[in-house]
Amino acid sequence: MGVIGGSCSTNIFLPPDFAPWPQQLVDLSPEVDAAIYRQQGMLTISRALPMAAELPPQDLILLTFAATMAWPVVNPKVSHFLAPYMQQETSFHLAPYRSKTVARRVVKGAKRFTLNLVKYLAFPLGLYRPTNSLRDLDDQVRALLAIAHSKSRKVVWVQHQPMRDSRIWLERLVFDRYYRRLIQTLSAQMTEDFQLFEFPPEFMIQENFLADEVHLSKLGHERLAAYLHSKQALDF
Repeated sequence: MGVIGGSCSTNIFLPPDFAPWPQQLVDLSPEVDAAIYRQQGMLTISRALPMAAELPPQDLILLTFAATMAWPVVNPKVSHFLAPYMQQETSFHLAPYRSKTVARRVVKGAKRFTLNLVKYLAFPLGLYRPTNSLRDLDDQVRALLAIAHSKSRKVVWVQHQPMRDSRIWLERLVFDRYYRRLIQTLSAQMTEDFQLFEFPPEFMIQENFLADEVHLSKLGHERLAAYLHSKQALDF
């Protein structure tokens, strides 16, 4: 089996010896002998195309993507003006863990207020947009699925969905529009050899996520693996 996924399919921010949900799912599935992992932080559909092309033929390919492609980002020129050392794709994201001291929480709260203000100011100027264009989404999905099916007859797509309680209204608006379009595009590609899984509503609680509301907690990894196993995600 081949696994292509972003950081949310790894044990990032968790102990090094902790098995993330794809590995746990493989361990729960005796029909899977072994898995080849191709994982990369901030992975988008377009970045996954060469990774899928390089995979050797497999019995099954598991694709999983997080919120990277849906959240809007601030134009690099604006980010550089605010703080030259900030990384464009991660600087406006939330921290994975809550600060231990009140002082650090206050400082982070002030920074967060400033960044949110920048987002509202940058959006009407066209400087705060999704990482991936909606116009390219359909073509990217079809291209990736075509490559995946050339490597394996069976393809499973697990679409990650983040919590959004700490996100501003503007971010939720942009994300929801992109996410709906993505699910519609994937659903249109459904065949007997392609399965799509979303997070069930009951999974969307804070204890399954870290403080950044994107990456999964230990419990989240375990519950997601158990859920996919109960749905026979790797056996169809």
